[in-house]
Amino acid sequence: MSEYQYYEFVTLDGAISDKGMEYAESCSSRAEVSPLRWRNVYNFGDFHGSISRLLQYYDAHFYTSCWGTTRFALAFSEGLIDLDLIKPYLREDDWYEFTLSVETHKGRTIIWWKRLEEEGWDWIVGDGVIGYLAGIRNEILQGDYRSLFIGWLAGFEQSRDRDTSGEDEYIPPVPPCMESLSPAQLALIEQFPVDQDELKVAAELSMAYQSSCDTVEHVLDGLSRNEMKALLERVAAGDGTKVMTELNSQTRYTEEESCRKRMTCNEFAGKVLETRKAREKHDAEG
Repeated sequence: MSEYQYYEFVTLDGAISDKGMEYAESCSSRAEVSPLRWRNVYNFGDFHGSISRLLQYYDAHFYTSCWGTTRFALAFSEGLIDLDLIKPYLREDDWYEFTLSVETHKGRTIIWWKRLEEEGWDWIVGDGVIGYLAGIRNEILQGDYRSLFIGWLAGFEQSRDRDTSGEDEYIPPVPPCMESLSPAQLALIEQFPVDQDELKVAAELSMAYQSSCDTVEHVLDGLSRNEMKALLERVAAGDGTKVMTELNSQTRYTEEESCRKRMTCNEFAGKVLETRKAREKHDAEG
């Protein structure tokens, strides 16, 4: 099988700057480069630019290769997302095969989904994938963290994540509506597969928890006239995305409520095993 590497960057907030175009064009003489997209396929050779620097200008990046590495990144301007809310979903240890991580670089926050299949792929095509995944960025900006939980699930290993120290390590907060994923989130699972029994348990937990979450409407109802006026003035001044982030942050559980409602990793792994046994029994009888 010949070598194959696919790189693509796209912008979701409008055309990149002239400075960004100058750098993008310098990264390759063969790439398709425009103010909205950077794309190249390598069958020989390699990318010689800086991915982090390109993500100073473009907002999303997808990479895949024939030797089994897949990466997806979303970049956000500083302050658009609350890192404290994202932190519980991150897996920044030495578990290399599946990793959800975050980095900050020159005022940009970049969320990474990464996957390594040691045996490589039989057949891969990167073209067009980022178009299906790009919607995840807007979902995160609106406080929808299902894609982050999917990233955590993709790296969950029952034998590895069982805690034998006697301490309770909790799974991340389960977002609402895990039982009904968006097209972008389903596309994410195609690139970063999730065990279906784990996903079923997550959906059950999501339905059980979501009724006790505040809604944005409820948060707005609690604001005074002056507070509402101040928010509208910020939206009119172009700060609408940050306003949405702040409002969504107020719909989450408090830390105490979250720990009381969430499962430990041990409990989650046990529930997954129960679900798997029940499914296998049903399949055998059917």
